[in-house]
Amino acid sequence: MILEVKDLRVFYRRVEGLHRASLHVDEGAIVTVIGPNGAGKSTLLGAVMGLHRCTGEVRFRGADLGGVSVEERVERGLSLVPERRELFGELAVEDNLVL
Repeated sequence: MILEVKDLRVFYRRVEGLHRASLHVDEGAIVTVIGPNGAGKSTLLGAVMGLHRCTGEVRFRGADLGGVSVEERVERGLSLVPERRELFGELAVEDNLVL
């Protein structure tokens, strides 16, 4: 298993933005996170990357990422590519992919 998330919870002050989310991703698998606006998809992915304080467990390639900085997660090979239209609109598709 390359990624394992167990009982992840994220709070925005007193409001729970993510309630006990769990998932696992096997090596070579394609996994999607699908839901309506406000369901917690971006919050889940941000928490996995270390962008949001959370409780629960995130393991990448067997290593616990609790307390690991965003930069260290990227160095270990974990990354998040947000979907934003025209983020690099002036670049060719190949240049965007290289970035």
